[in-house]
Amino acid sequence: PQPQLNLAIGRMNYDAFLMSDHRNVGYSYLWVRPPIEFYSWIPILFVDGIDVTYNFYNYGVRWRLKSQYGKAATNIPMGESIYHFKTNNLIGFSLIRQSDYLKAKIAYSKFSINSEVPSFIPLLNGLNSIANLGLPGISTEADNLKNNIAFMDGKISYTTFGIYYNNNLWQTQAEIGKSTASVAAVPHGIMSYLSISRYFGNLSPFIMLSSAKSTNKIRNATNTWGDLNSIIRDPAIFIINSIRFNHRTVSLGLRWDLNSQTALKLQWDHSDIKP
Repeated sequence: PQPQLNLAIGRMNYDAFLMSDHRNVGYSYLWVRPPIEFYSWIPILFVDGIDVTYNFYNYGVRWRLKSQYGKAATNIPMGESIYHFKTNNLIGFSLIRQSDYLKAKIAYSKFSINSEVPSFIPLLNGLNSIANLGLPGISTEADNLKNNIAFMDGKISYTTFGIYYNNNLWQTQAEIGKSTASVAAVPHGIMSYLSISRYFGNLSPFIMLSSAKSTNKIRNATNTWGDLNSIIRDPAIFIINSIRFNHRTVSLGLRWDLNSQTALKLQWDHSDIKP
């Protein structure tokens, strides 16, 4: 409607990352792949909804303010089954500042999960039955475990900050993000990375450090359930703990631009995964 204002309805990118527009187009970034600690945990690749973007300039600096609302869906392999991950009420905001050499972005989004993991349903039914028995301690623990492994109606919020610098000699990129969730079985924590590269003609060696760590503590049993320990209680606790993550990766690599249309990229990763 105006030169500074863009409105879009339909399917668009999920605007939560510094590389939201192109993280699936490998030629456009330096590495063989983006850091898995930061870019692999969230399954949302697009949003079906409404997007409003306002651009303005101030003293040679371009600013972009964006908001979006909609829903998203994707299929996630889980063992022998497929989890149809769906969200509702996805709301996102971002602000980008871009000058000659520097780009910075801050973003915030939140959404509700609108589907349940099929393989969790029998366990959730069992926990619900025990929660309704009124057993001292045990029923309370069962109800808490049920609420922390049920994906349906879980709330997730995600905040990120990223910065990119390129002066045609050095290229530096870094992002940090924090996710929170109302469900312990949904991955959430703090993720970050830092990548540094220097140009030597058509060669671009780089080093990258990345890390991810859950903010929820290890879950332990508080009551003895008798024969139900191994059937219901322990599997529920295992699901919660297995979602936790604590690992770091150091990457070394080289990009060689053979010509204006072809690049050869090599990358070596070493990951340290905590127990």
